[in-house]
Amino acid sequence: MVGGPMDPGDDAPLSVSKHFFEKVCPKPVVIRVEDVNTERMRFSESAPITETFDAWVETLKAVDDPCVSLDPSSNQIFDNWYVNIVPDGFYCVFPCKYGSILTKYKIFH
Repeated sequence: MVGGPMDPGDDAPLSVSKHFFEKVCPKPVVIRVEDVNTERMRFSESAPITETFDAWVETLKAVDDPCVSLDPSSNQIFDNWYVNIVPDGFYCVFPCKYGSILTKYKIFH
């Protein structure tokens, strides 16, 4: 995770470097994407993206540790086919339901 400061007034948490993360979180809870995302979430064009997002929100809320990492051998949380093929796939989630951080990316403009 890397990044700079957010815009003035934006209360999103700051990102940190990989080196810093590894220093303060030497043994993070590791989550495999395949343990959260169902086959329906991954391969069904009729599965709403909110289903995936909500599953991840609940999974992260259930972790009793401030340090979480995704298994590097796992799949992506949001598959590229969904982002690139399903019309307005992410617009039903971002930014209205879950915050403003993703509005910094071109896809959401």
